[in-house]
Amino acid sequence: MGELEALVKSFAKWKDSGFVDLPNDDFLSALFEMKNLLHRITGSVQLDTIFDLFIKIGENGKLMVITSDALLDDLSSNGMKYLILCKLYMGFTKMLNESRRSVIHWPVDELGELHGNNISKLFHMLNKNNVVMVGALPQPDKHLLGMFVNKYIVDKDTKQLKTVANDEDILISGLTRLKREMAKKKGIDRCYNVV
Repeated sequence: MGELEALVKSFAKWKDSGFVDLPNDDFLSALFEMKNLLHRITGSVQLDTIFDLFIKIGENGKLMVITSDALLDDLSSNGMKYLILCKLYMGFTKMLNESRRSVIHWPVDELGELHGNNISKLFHMLNKNNVVMVGALPQPDKHLLGMFVNKYIVDKDTKQLKTVANDEDILISGLTRLKREMAKKKGIDRCYNVV
């Protein structure tokens, strides 16, 4: 039996057990043998010969067929290239996290290159596959900030993280405070939150 076949068979047994325990010795041995095999052939095999790339895309009214990195680089829209790469990475992530039980964290950069609708679609794709996006935004717009559940800013003086509140939260707390002040002036004891 070949190294890859032995690894796949051992992995399938571990998977069938529901990944409850740590992998057994057969799996670890097969993984070690596969590592040794890959180490021997890395010099002679190029990554682009292992799998083929074939993407059809409509851009500016023209149908393009992308079969290489160079053609992907020739796309007129950096945002489209970014989405294609995210989709490819998601395919690899789904292969590695087939059950979607593990939460994967993706560091993502350059979201500003994407149109707002595409950013929403990207977030939807990530949420659907149990992937959490982590990004640093030097000058984010409000639409983009609104898509993140947790937002922090680095205080320039203290170098500490501060939580950024949603505009809606600020508005509601301001209205609640104003309502309480008005209630005190009128002598009303109780005040309810504005929703």
